[in-house]
Order: sequence, then C-alpha cells, then structure tokens
Amino acid sequence: MQNGSKGFSTIETLSAMAIWLFLMISIVPVWTDLLTDNLKTEERQKARQLLQERISAYMMSGKKQPSPGVTWKEEGDYYKVCAAVRGEKEMCLSILKTDWLYAS
Repeated sequence: MQNGSKGFSTIETLSAMAIWLFLMISIVPVWTDLLTDNLKTEERQKARQLLQERISAYMMSGKKQPSPGVTWKEEGDYYKVCAAVRGEKEMCLSILKTDWLYAS
C-alpha cells in the first residue's frame, strides 16, 4: 500500500490472490490424499481384525465359521483365509491345516 492512499492497488490485490490460489492448489490435493489414505488404513485394520477373529475361532474349535466377506481356500498344507478390502486386492493370511491341534 502506497503512502497516502486509502486502499490496496490492483497489482497488490492480484498478487495476494495469486499467492493464496497457489497455496490452495498445492494444499487441497495433499489434504484429500491424506484423508483417502486414512480411510484405506482403517479398512485394512478392520479386515485384518476380522481375519484374526476367524482364524482364532478356527484354532480354538477346528471349525471354519462362515462369515460374510471371508473366504477359506485350501493350498496344499495351508488354509489361505482372505477378506475383501474395498478398492484393493484381497488381504490374506495363511495358516497350517491340522486335524489334531485344537484347544477344546
């Protein structure tokens, strides 16, 4: 602002708006990526917890409990237990098949 004037000049105003727009253009994509990554992490944690619960129930009883979103696949001496994660590949954990090692 020049001495004696009562407002900002056009060039000062445009410069300030250009800086503000540059900051917004660079911050908004980073912010949305952070939010998206946070949601994906939460979904992966929920899927992993569901898999752990189903595997623990199997290890305690020897029975595969049916559950929506969880699939059991036999691969040789292993069971591959998979849960679908939205927007990504399935998350899978493998456990050794056994007929004799149960808690009950």
